[in-house]
Amino acid sequence: MEITYSTEYGILEIRPTGSLGEEDFKSLARELETLDKDERTLNGILIHTEDFPGYKSFSDMLAHGEFIAEFRDRIPKVAVCTDSTVAGLMQVIGKVFTEAEVEKFDYENKDEAEKWLLA
Repeated sequence: MEITYSTEYGILEIRPTGSLGEEDFKSLARELETLDKDERTLNGILIHTEDFPGYKSFSDMLAHGEFIAEFRDRIPKVAVCTDSTVAGLMQVIGKVFTEAEVEKFDYENKDEAEKWLLA
């Protein structure tokens, strides 16, 4: 998973590079804790992936749930840019398990997603 933070916009962009594993969520947690410790602005998270990569194992999916439980009130918005049909399900689950606003955008509409995160 590639994680980059835009200091100009306060957006944390995530680009999965393969199946998601527990270490990916630990890395993401460390990044969010560093932003919090350094008192940096977080307007939202942008997940940019053409297709949902899935999980390496069931325990990795549970690690994702633990990550959501720990950070549910620290992330204001999540924009999911993907052409995957799983994204619709992510949007519904996101509304149930997190306080963040979750919105789905087509993969090629990254600019639109960034604007929504900043609105």
